[in-house]
Amino acid sequence: MRWKSSGLHLLPWKWRKSDQAEGHDLLAKALLDEGRIDDAMEHWQASLAIDPQNAQDHFRLGTALVSRGQVDEGITHLEEALSIDADFAAAHSELGIALNRKGQKDEALEHCWRAVELVPEYVEGLINLGDVLLDRQKYDLAEASFRKAMAIRPGSAEIRFGLGRALKQQAKIADALKEFEQALPLADEKKEAPLIEKIQTEIGRCKAWPWDEH
Repeated sequence: MRWKSSGLHLLPWKWRKSDQAEGHDLLAKALLDEGRIDDAMEHWQASLAIDPQNAQDHFRLGTALVSRGQVDEGITHLEEALSIDADFAAAHSELGIALNRKGQKDEALEHCWRAVELVPEYVEGLINLGDVLLDRQKYDLAEASFRKAMAIRPGSAEIRFGLGRALKQQAKIADALKEFEQALPLADEKKEAPLIEKIQTEIGRCKAWPWDEH
């Protein structure tokens, strides 16, 4: 189904406010399923105008804003989600990624650690933690985070790629190459073109080891 617009005109405004907020959430989900993130964001904003204490919508809107490059605004909503629910693991994790993009690496790592402390088997949180640890050059800890994620979701190309990067940075080239080569068909199966290109680049670099640094 394709909405002709953002769907705002479809919402019965005679509903109670709680029902209106839920209606915005349902429309946002439908639009998000169609890949229409900007239209979905409009509904999260409308929902928050009705219920500003909705931590989930602050999280959803904040995450979408960060993905759109509006990092500062996204951080504001993610922080608001955590002010409402301090134990919101996904909000901690996404805030960590956003702060890392801003160069606030200590705070980023703190939030990513907190996410997996709250939910130890939170796969996306483990991936985000691994990525931030890689940026901090804590390669052994990044490896451990990706390995834990892979134990839960072994068929993920993204996780194997992250693990390969952590291994490569520790000069475990044969092990890294193995992970990259296993990641490639997984990424190809899901048509993840940008990831495929990154994996192929890393395979080439591993096969060219030792690299000429001069």
